[in-house]
Amino acid sequence: MAILVPPSRGGRAFLLPAFAAQVLCSGRLAYRSLRSARVARTLTIGYRLIGDDQPAYVIAELGSNGARDTELTKRFIKAAAEAGASAVKLQARSNERLYVRAMLDASYQNPNSFGATYGEHRAALEYTRDQHEELRDYAREHAVFYGVTPFDPWSADMLAHLQVDFLKIASACITDTVLLDHCA
Repeated sequence: MAILVPPSRGGRAFLLPAFAAQVLCSGRLAYRSLRSARVARTLTIGYRLIGDDQPAYVIAELGSNGARDTELTKRFIKAAAEAGASAVKLQARSNERLYVRAMLDASYQNPNSFGATYGEHRAALEYTRDQHEELRDYAREHAVFYGVTPFDPWSADMLAHLQVDFLKIASACITDTVLLDHCA
């Protein structure tokens, strides 16, 4: 498993092999330390070598756009594979653990809402463990890697258990040392 760390201002994104992230994150090092650390310029996700002298590694960002509809998400995965993407990436959150009750119960009514409250809206977007497993298998059948952005340690554990091909750390989480340590 590898961890993709997003770019800082003006910087470049990079993937960290999990063992390197473990070493870098131990002791709760700041993100700046991660950015300045020297890491190997290549790594492997599945059978695919990624590095300076390799073909572009294209990740199709699916996020939560499938709104928990596996058939729609499969169409996205198939389209990404046909377009030549190397990987697809979704998101995972444990809403009940990540958000406080007041936030989950807050009114959330706008033209793009999937529920009357923010909790209902988020729940309508989150794939279940079984759905992630089904979508991972479908992606592999179409020769694309399956990655996910976990927003909390519980989601990271579920994804590790499913043996997704990679985790991508969200830009919003680059200073979340608890999540970074956990993913490493």
